[in-house]
Amino acid sequence: MIFNQCYFISWLGRVREERLALLHEAVKWAQSHNFSIHIIAMQWKEEEYKQFPDIDFIKLNKRLPPGHARNIALNFFYSTSDDLCIILDDDTYIAEGDNIIQLLRDRPVKGVLYSVRDSKMPRVECTRTRFERPKQITSGVFIVRQGSQLFFNTDFKYYRNKLLWGEDVNLLGRIYDRGMQAYEIVTSRTNKSRERDITPSTWHTAEDFAQTERHYEINSKDFGNLVTYMDGHMFVDGNTPAFEM
Repeated sequence: MIFNQCYFISWLGRVREERLALLHEAVKWAQSHNFSIHIIAMQWKEEEYKQFPDIDFIKLNKRLPPGHARNIALNFFYSTSDDLCIILDDDTYIAEGDNIIQLLRDRPVKGVLYSVRDSKMPRVECTRTRFERPKQITSGVFIVRQGSQLFFNTDFKYYRNKLLWGEDVNLLGRIYDRGMQAYEIVTSRTNKSRERDITPSTWHTAEDFAQTERHYEINSKDFGNLVTYMDGHMFVDGNTPAFEM
């Protein structure tokens, strides 16, 4: 499997130095796994690009919601011949269980989308790599398979001056509804330094984050018979058993 492409989405917001420090950590991690690294840089300053002299940049002069920025990464990935790519938030990398990268390079694994467990979630004790079906993605890590032509729902954007969330839930719903599979790698976890009580999120704040009737409407309209989404909860028909490798 060809798994070389790595994309970071980055809007530095009001905590530029803290986010850049975390991005340096994350880029170093990606380099240790021999990824070809691209940063989708939204409203960066010219001097900030110079901190990453050997990195490819996709420069945007405006701030986009996370799903929109990830779609830009997906567009670039789908133009390559790679089998898989990884899309990361700019404060995120796989700190525990990152042997998953080599596993996915070496062996065929079912599924079109993979995430890893957030560092705050319970640790899963297992001697092998364990894959489970998720109902949400919380970690900011998306591993996507070529040929799936998946994109995040662009209806998730600023609505009445608040940022709707749920594009990842909507994406999972559409995957399941179309008979495809997504998995959370529960034996892998993200870096603790990305937690919001340590480093504030640049977009997920009380002032600009909302779950509203509009959010429910967007989530439900793409789903058919296999998936329903009510009151913030996803319900999926059928059983997708966990597996280990």
